[in-house]
Parts: sequence; C-alpha cells; structure tokens
Amino acid sequence: MKSNCIKNTRSAPYHPATNGLAERFVQTFKQAIRAALTEKKPLSQKLADFLLAYRTTPHAMTGETPAMLLMGRNIRTRLDVLKPNIRQRVEEKQQDQELR
Repeated sequence: MKSNCIKNTRSAPYHPATNGLAERFVQTFKQAIRAALTEKKPLSQKLADFLLAYRTTPHAMTGETPAMLLMGRNIRTRLDVLKPNIRQRVEEKQQDQELR
C-alpha cells in the first residue's frame, strides 16, 4: 500500500455518515425512482434511464462523467446522435490524412 500511496482509513461499520458520497448517491437514486413512479414504464426501464443520466452527467468535483472515468470514453446519448461533434470528426479525419 505504501508503494502505491494508498492511505488506509478505518471507519465504524454500519455508520452511514462515514461514506458521504455513497449516501448522496442513494439519496439521489431514491428521489429519481420516486419521481419515475408516475411514468408507465417497467421498473427496469426506469432504472436504465436513471443510470444513463447519472453516468453521462459530469461530476462537480472532477468535471468528468462517471462513464469517462470508468471506461475512458463518454456514452453516446440521443443528443449525440441529433447533434454530433463535427469538430472532433474533422480533427480525426485530418489526423488520418497526416498519417498517410
């Protein structure tokens, strides 16, 4: 642990205040499910919609989306399909031309 600069901190078991980030996620999840109860969708679809929204929203501290931090790329959403990032596509094509 020392070679990887990991600091071990102990917390009281079953004490929710020791992990504020996890508790905040649970609170957000409960609010989203309560709000989605009025929709006429199956619970699995409501869960999938919430997770997509959560994973594509940039985090306040890191400025990155959870999907980017986990997978190294952003998830494609409906907005990406409707309005693609043309600048990025042009830059990629230019790089391909330079390599040839």
